[in-house]
This record gives sequence, C-alpha cells and structure tokens, in this order.
Amino acid sequence: MKALALVPVMLLLMSAPRAAGQGQDAGAVDLERLTADFGRTASGFGVRFVIVHLNDLTTDALFDAPLKYSLRAQARNATMFYVEGAANDDIELSTDFRVQQGAEELEARTVDIANFAPGARLSAGDDIRGIIVGATHFDPRRPIHVYYGALRVTFEFSPSVLAQIAGN
Repeated sequence: MKALALVPVMLLLMSAPRAAGQGQDAGAVDLERLTADFGRTASGFGVRFVIVHLNDLTTDALFDAPLKYSLRAQARNATMFYVEGAANDDIELSTDFRVQQGAEELEARTVDIANFAPGARLSAGDDIRGIIVGATHFDPRRPIHVYYGALRVTFEFSPSVLAQIAGN
C-alpha cells in the first residue's frame, strides 16, 4: 500500500524538485542553514553525498508545492532523508541503506529521483538524487544512524535544532 502511495510522489519528484537547482535565490541562505542543521556529508564506495533529514522545515525548503505537502505528511510517519551527491568514480551504485536508532535497525527503501536506482551504472561526476525511507518514525531527540554499506552517518540534533522541529 505504501509503495502505491509513493508512485505519484516519485513522478512529482522527477519533475519538480527545488533541490535540483530550481530554487529561489531569496531562500538560499535559509537552505544553507537548514542543510547545516539537518544535513550530513558522507563519502565512500565511489560516491559522495549530502543526506538531509526530511521534516516540516526541510521539505518546505527543498521542494515546491504540491510535492512538499505530500513529503511533509510522509515524513511525519516515517524517518526520511533526501540524498544528493555525485559519483567519484565509475561505479555500479548500491542502494544498501539502513536506518538505526538504538537497537532497532531497519532496511530502508529508496526512491529514485536521478541515478539512485539499485545497480545504476554511473560515471565519475554523474549526479545522484533520491530519498531514503525508513519503515517507522524515529525520535529526533535521540541519535539516528544512516548506514550506506559499512559507512555510518549520524544525525544527533542540538537543542536549538530540536526546537526548530518542535516549532513547526
């Protein structure tokens, strides 16, 4: 059932993501701040990327209506991350992502926006964009770990960032 709900979202993502460079200059400073607060960088296995925790603030900044409303609603019920990056080398992309909080580790589904499909063959410099969807909603007040193979990226939010989430 959830997979069917993501089909319209995937179609909209392919046609209208603001994060793909269609954003407005007035929001650039806010986007930079949100990326600093909610994003983490990672590099390994032939790719480099930024992973951004999706919540009310980041979905509004990264995506245009009506997509942002759909993603915001989904992010309230599941732990979700936007991924944007590029291949460092010629590789076959793995989408082996897992999301963990405490002892609970879940395989994550991926949503392909650009070159984010399992087994995608990428050349050095090819862009990557997609969404990682955990099966449950984790508590942002506790560390959340996103694994890409053996690479771990940790989201541990400061009290001021948590206040931003709670304020919306």
